[in-house]
Amino acid sequence: GVLQFGAYTLTLEATAKAEEHTYTARRATFRITQDGKPVATLTPEIRSYTVRGMETSEVALSSNAWRDVYLVIGQSGLKGETPSIIARFYVMPGMMILWIGFAFMALGGGVACRAHLKREAA
Repeated sequence: GVLQFGAYTLTLEATAKAEEHTYTARRATFRITQDGKPVATLTPEIRSYTVRGMETSEVALSSNAWRDVYLVIGQSGLKGETPSIIARFYVMPGMMILWIGFAFMALGGGVACRAHLKREAA
């Protein structure tokens, strides 16, 4: 299937089921393009842990300096006779700038603490 979200196009390329040592995974591979240019190929999955009887969603994430693309799949089911996948897709612009801001805040806090300790020692 193909989904269009603004300038982004998600194309479902494949689905697979994988048996791992401690869990069973249902995976979906999506190709993501923006205005026809490739952005990423992401493979989110749902893991079913048989021993504990619980499921978790594993996020697929693609980051660069300008934006993060986040894709997660939910419970799949049947829509009529056709299998369906529920997908959540987020584009978060400017996330790297936010992390750089946090780093500057931490650096500023460290400099302030060091200056305070120097004054206390003198």
